[in-house]
Amino acid sequence: MSNLAEPQAVALIGVGAMGGALAERVLRGGFRTVLFDARAEALAPYGDRMEVAGSPRDAAERADIVIACLATPSSYDEGVRGPNGIAASRWRSIHVHAGTSSASLVRELAATLATSGI
Repeated sequence: MSNLAEPQAVALIGVGAMGGALAERVLRGGFRTVLFDARAEALAPYGDRMEVAGSPRDAAERADIVIACLATPSSYDEGVRGPNGIAASRWRSIHVHAGTSSASLVRELAATLATSGI
């Protein structure tokens, strides 16, 4: 998207307790904020103030920086490596893994993202 010296948009994948709080902070910081969550009810409080994406891939393609706040290893796997995950997008920028995950999972996801040019 834009020059990372001045990012314009931040995507958050997963807007539970931690992701929702991060989304609020990002929005208050003046950034265009794009959200994805597999649970429609998690997105309901934000729809009128933030963009809602149809998939992690869609969210990533609309943002300069992607922050993933997912609850389980399988949700991270799907959100990064799934057919509509971040790695499948055209986006090539910064990915922040903001969850509590095993070192082995983080290394696997990082390898996938690196192969995709992220």
